[in-house]
Amino acid sequence: MTTDQLYDIAEKNNIHIQNFKLQKTKSTSINIEDDCYIGIDDKAMETTAERNTHLGHELGHCMTGSFYNMFSEYDIRSRHEYRADKWSVLHLVPKDEFMSLLKQGYEAWDLAEHFEVTEELINKAFHFYCEMEIIEI
Repeated sequence: MTTDQLYDIAEKNNIHIQNFKLQKTKSTSINIEDDCYIGIDDKAMETTAERNTHLGHELGHCMTGSFYNMFSEYDIRSRHEYRADKWSVLHLVPKDEFMSLLKQGYEAWDLAEHFEVTEELINKAFHFYCEMEIIEI
């Protein structure tokens, strides 16, 4: 999925994306009165893959309603992060294509390059699909 396609998803779902310098992170999302806003620091992104991964994750928060109070318990926060990651994996690294490329012998870096995401997201995709018993090892 391209960056433009991610922006299209945001637009179709009335998710507002603002590009500005962030101090402690490269992206963030917030829900205010049922409106979702994503802040992204494009200048902090070194690659398109990094931008897509961050944008996909923040869209995951918005699309699944997975927001947390930063002062909440860790286990609650981790559930929201997991849901955002799951959404981004399902949309940025589609299962069938991922499986096909794995069977062809693609390595993590090959897959990351192919899907234009980070290797970290590829590793999450692998673990997510294994946990969900979608692929056989």
